[in-house]
Amino acid sequence: MDDLKHDYREVKDEVKRRLRDLDGHDVADDVGNAADEMRRELGDLGDDARRGAPRSQSDEEREPKKYPSPR
Repeated sequence: MDDLKHDYREVKDEVKRRLRDLDGHDVADDVGNAADEMRRELGDLGDDARRGAPRSQSDEEREPKKYPSPR
């Protein structure tokens, strides 16, 4: 499933990149492309991190334990 999401992100970003270049190229296109690439990489990183966590654990079990601060 994560591979499918990765491929979807790549195709979506490529389509956006090509659409931005239809009317010419400017600095805003570069900024948009860089932001899309960072968003895609963060999504892939999140998928990889989630893949490392056991799926049987609930969200509460994955959160770090909170200890009371000493007074």
